[in-house]
Amino acid sequence: MPALDGLTFTTGNLSSPSLNNRSEVEVGMSVKDAAGKTQTGVFLRDTQGKLLQVALTGQELPDGSKVNKVGVATLNDAGVVGFLASRPGSTEFGAYLWEQGSITPVAVNDAPLPGGAKITHVSIFRVNNRNREVLVALHQSDSPAAAGLYRYGSGQLTPILLPGQDLPDGGKLKTVREYTSPDIGPTAQRHISRANELGQYAFIAQLEGGDVGAYLLDADGKLSLILKTGMTTDLGPVTHINPVADRAGVGLNSQGQVVLSVRIAKGPETLALLTPTTP
Repeated sequence: MPALDGLTFTTGNLSSPSLNNRSEVEVGMSVKDAAGKTQTGVFLRDTQGKLLQVALTGQELPDGSKVNKVGVATLNDAGVVGFLASRPGSTEFGAYLWEQGSITPVAVNDAPLPGGAKITHVSIFRVNNRNREVLVALHQSDSPAAAGLYRYGSGQLTPILLPGQDLPDGGKLKTVREYTSPDIGPTAQRHISRANELGQYAFIAQLEGGDVGAYLLDADGKLSLILKTGMTTDLGPVTHINPVADRAGVGLNSQGQVVLSVRIAKGPETLALLTPTTP
């Protein structure tokens, strides 16, 4: 199909599309020009059916550098697109927001964080429909091998949960669960849900000592435990949560229900639907 400015959609890259409640669609796809040169891009089909360019190889970023490659993207009901992009000379992807043609950096490599550390790797980020804040999972220079959670709003990043920090069940966070993608490296894409309509997220965490837990993050930053290895069920103890890190995911709806993969005792990997109990 024709894309924009003489470009044509082609095979090579197709990321999972996002659909909002205004029937807008965001998608990452490869395109080629008249000479056959392939580029990667993120595009938005708006409410009028018009195709808009969000980010494309060679496009200028706010700091004057150019997009080298684009990664996964996300979309909310306000038509705000979040996307990952690398710059020439770096394999690291930064997080950016696009709105009505304007791009804003959220988290980029080597940028300073509160407390003096610097960003070393952006794992994933999510927009939501409740507000203009963004959830970001990233690595920092103080703990480069582990991912923590930050909230972006009003132009700044604020820590929510960092490696070594206490969790509500008494454990300590080792890292937000990740797997390694051939495109962007360590990523928590499968282990942090998209936001529900309440602005909540479910995520999987590895704890110090070896346990794995699923937690709920409220819009106000409150954390609560959903499920943890070692907990007992009617069928036996939970021995694994999302046993295969690069395959299983986690989903959350606006009723607070969570779907994820578990293994109970020595049983098979099982898809489980967890429903909150009323007090």
